[in-house]
Amino acid sequence: MTKINVLNYGCSANLAESEGIKGLLKNEGYEISKNGDVIILNLCTVKGDESALREVRKAHEKNPNSKFVITGCVTNKLRDLLKNNFPNDSIMTTHQISQINKVVGKVVNGERVELTFSNREEKINLPKVRSNPCIGIILISQGCLSTCTYCSVKHIKGHLTSYSLQSIKKEVELCVKDGCKEIWLTSQDNGCWGFDIGLDPGDLLKMVCEIPGDFMVRFGMASPQHVLKNVEKIIDAYKHKKMFKFLHVPIQSGSDKVLIDMKREGSIKNFKEVVEQFKSKIPNIRISTDIIVGFPGESDNDFEKTVQMIENLKIDVVNISKFVSRPNTLAAKMKLLHTEIVKKRAQELSQQNKQLSTNLLKKFLGWKGKVIIDTKGKNNTLIARNESYIPIILEKGKIGDVISVEIVETRDFYCIGKIV
Repeated sequence: MTKINVLNYGCSANLAESEGIKGLLKNEGYEISKNGDVIILNLCTVKGDESALREVRKAHEKNPNSKFVITGCVTNKLRDLLKNNFPNDSIMTTHQISQINKVVGKVVNGERVELTFSNREEKINLPKVRSNPCIGIILISQGCLSTCTYCSVKHIKGHLTSYSLQSIKKEVELCVKDGCKEIWLTSQDNGCWGFDIGLDPGDLLKMVCEIPGDFMVRFGMASPQHVLKNVEKIIDAYKHKKMFKFLHVPIQSGSDKVLIDMKREGSIKNFKEVVEQFKSKIPNIRISTDIIVGFPGESDNDFEKTVQMIENLKIDVVNISKFVSRPNTLAAKMKLLHTEIVKKRAQELSQQNKQLSTNLLKKFLGWKGKVIIDTKGKNNTLIARNESYIPIILEKGKIGDVISVEIVETRDFYCIGKIV
């Protein structure tokens, strides 16, 4: 039996697609294994094509006798780089999951396959081999409504196509039936789900929370300008006991000038309004955001506005990325900042993030309640999540357990718990 190893890179949407790839291949009779005769790399190019190429190179070095299929967010530039550096690798895209069995069959027989861009497929209700049996990851849409100057993902994923409530409900029900304790709703931008079919995220969350079963819901990344359009409805949905009190709203900069250069559409005022409304109406809500450091034209004053915004709004989690120029984007034509300036700003923001997280987590010391053990930690520990989606380190238990704990210590980015 041919063994297949699927390696995933990038976001939870990519992970959901990898689980679907494995499910389709398993149903075809292939063995899913960590030692693959064929290795499928589901790549992410958010941090640049060269970064993705390095991952391909590492995989080749570790598996010199395997055959390779490259898929995921494959840009035209990356396609050319792959053909020049690894001419025997087969290449497809994120839109062609339904053809994975056909492609692998040809690769096993010694052929090299290259599929060019095609019409997008609905990637929901596929057979799954879950990376974590405790977590059901569900793609709720493809594409987005934004035109950010730095982003190449839009070129690959395209314009927004929302999946129907019926399709999403069917997959949630299957996840719950399979024993998943966490349901992750994911896409390129959850905030605009439903806008193309006359619905909004509040409708989606209400439907999911009404599905019978013992599970919690994590709502994925949502742009603040879209959340604001239905903020009261979404907040009302968040009050349900099944919702993790965790909101990921990426702003990317604390300067309106930089946001205009990025074509982010929203404003600092929009972001502030979303954060303040959620914090005032949802007890123990934790807010996560994304910041791009060193965007072309970002001045010292622009960066200082970002630092002040995060401090003033007490943002719990800040995901920091240094600007990477992407081919065929408007930002690629802009003048880059000096590397040392970007590095220094990233370090300063990281230090602020660490200190702020340390201080904000202290309010949870002594918290008691139910948690879901969902992943393995370091040194034989386990990681559990409470309703605020805080990572809580435990010394015993098993993945999938729902237990009562007390937070007895807080650290920089996580807490220590004991079973009550």
